[in-house]
Amino acid sequence: MNSRMTMAFVSLFVASEIASACGGGSSSLARGGRFATGSSGLVRSPISSPLVSSVTAQSMRMNMARQAAIAQARAYHAQMRPIRIEKANRMREQKIAQREARAQIRIAKLEENKRKQQEFLADARTWTDSTGKHTLVAILEDANGWGVKLRKQDGGHVNVPHKRLSSSDRAWVAYEIEKADRDNRFMIAGL
Repeated sequence: MNSRMTMAFVSLFVASEIASACGGGSSSLARGGRFATGSSGLVRSPISSPLVSSVTAQSMRMNMARQAAIAQARAYHAQMRPIRIEKANRMREQKIAQREARAQIRIAKLEENKRKQQEFLADARTWTDSTGKHTLVAILEDANGWGVKLRKQDGGHVNVPHKRLSSSDRAWVAYEIEKADRDNRFMIAGL
């Protein structure tokens, strides 16, 4: 017989022995077994043939190897569990530290913006156009014969001609120009 037929025969034989041992129907191969008397009545005793015992021994070896592999895997996972927990805790702590660092950066930026806004508002003035409808909070950057250059809070600049400013704003610009000229004269005289 070739090996395939032998394996088919062995598996069929083992299956029939298992089925008959479990109380299933008996096959023609399993009918030759012996019966023994046990506590629960007649019990089928296993056929003692070299083929059955070698197959049984092989399946027992495979079962023992499988159980050993399962035990080895359980031991490995039991050994690795504290390491995985420690790694997860370390990653959690790193995420918390990163989140706290980002929060500190956000707070620092907010404080810086607040400080800049306070500085801006300390130097800023509310400018009104000649109609009185439009206002702008800005700092005087430069004044010339054409008009004024104003710096807004967002950092942008606006050029406004003198004729578009209200009369109070034109008077304030004239006063600032005169004050700057006086300060410059005193500084030049002091040299």
